Amino acid sequence: MKKIIIICIFFLVTGCYNYQEINELAMISTIAIDYQEQYEIIVEVKEMNEQEITTSYLLNSKGQTLKEAFINLENSFDKSLYYPSLDILLVTPTAFETQLKPVLNYLINNLNWSVNFSIMSSDTPELTIQKIKEENKVCGLYLKNILDKKQEINIPFSTFLDDLLTNNYTTIPKIIMNEPLDFRNYGVSNE
Repeated sequence: MKKIIIICIFFLVTGCYNYQEINELAMISTIAIDYQEQYEIIVEVKEMNEQEITTSYLLNSKGQTLKEAFINLENSFDKSLYYPSLDILLVTPTAFETQLKPVLNYLINNLNWSVNFSIMSSDTPELTIQKIKEENKVCGLYLKNILDKKQEINIPFSTFLDDLLTNNYTTIPKIIMNEPLDFRNYGVSNE
């Protein structure tokens, strides 16, 4: 009899304490980070419409620190941001050159992120995202698809981090706003 009571209590007490409906999550496809005296982040959220077509919309936020910018973003939006769905991280050369260590510290220490995304650079990330969106494409999915086809320029975040920490230098693809979209190597130094 005690075993039955213990089993019943076990099933009644256990559960999903942090369960969230998928409708309450904002699936992130692209995050762009820029730094001009303060951090500016642009997040592209992907979602399925009634016709089961993937669409997206943009959210913007600013802050003195990267953490503050993300907190401001999360506080201004009614859904929970879902970072593990991230496809592409776009970082401006200015952010790489002046704020590399704070950006990397934030990305590494934030447990909500996965490391299954690729990293790229863009001088004008908002323009890049808007240009791809004008073609009715989700920027992160579009760029990830290109990188999957061009493995020689695809730099997963884990590879980027490993190269940077081991060699103090690595290269990543930089988006050049041409017709069609073009890529160049961009060097990133840990010094």
